Amino acid sequence: MRTRIGILLLLVFLVRVSLMILPGYPPDLQGYKLWAIVAGLGGIHTVYDRPGTPEAGPLTLADVNGSRYDYPPLYAYLLAPLGRFYVCITPDRGSRFASSYLFSLIVKLPPLLFDILTAILLTLLARRPGFWNSRGANVAWLPAFLYLLHPAVLFDSAYWGQPDSVMIFLSLLALALILGNRSALGWASAALACLMKPLAAPFLPLLAVATWHRSGWSGLARGAVGGLLTSLAVYLPFIATGRGKLAFTRLTSDLNAMP
Repeated sequence: MRTRIGILLLLVFLVRVSLMILPGYPPDLQGYKLWAIVAGLGGIHTVYDRPGTPEAGPLTLADVNGSRYDYPPLYAYLLAPLGRFYVCITPDRGSRFASSYLFSLIVKLPPLLFDILTAILLTLLARRPGFWNSRGANVAWLPAFLYLLHPAVLFDSAYWGQPDSVMIFLSLLALALILGNRSALGWASAALACLMKPLAAPFLPLLAVATWHRSGWSGLARGAVGGLLTSLAVYLPFIATGRGKLAFTRLTSDLNAMP
């Protein structure tokens, strides 16, 4: 059994690495790199300040004057340390970061990390008593491998570099916490999922039903408080610097631009 699991892990590793070193979808990756630079150098609270230059060609560090950031704010928290790291290892401000394969690999690291976390969470859930019968419990690792080797997951996060895996993990974690009678933490995770990508919003009715089923109205109340406090914490850098309205306006306007 351990030998087979080891072989599968090696297969997953080889497939992921071979896809991550490919250029992916350059327009999106170039945008992520630009967001990382702005968040890393100017601070997370500056990502909505200016729309940035309209041209889509490669930019140098010296050319950066805005980020064209059109995501909810949580992604900026993940990109900021990556941007700072890249600037530290690339002191030449004339270097073309948009065409850097190394930087492409760096910005693909969060999707990889959260895919791994999702696989771990799936394994933990599948090992819970009653999920399988006594015989099936021996293959509790199977859902994790099916997820990691799913063609859509490989294309989306490993090749393309999309950060959807962050939202997926947070949404699944929210459901797991809520079913474990931890509604406040569950809705905090749900809030983070929505502040990563609005695509998490359709899961909220399901989470509300699960919360009511497990914890009743008191659970829903605790969940509402947890979600609101978490959202406030994420927006705090913007509010503290007088950019709260700007951040919220940009979020709603960008949603309308990409229905």
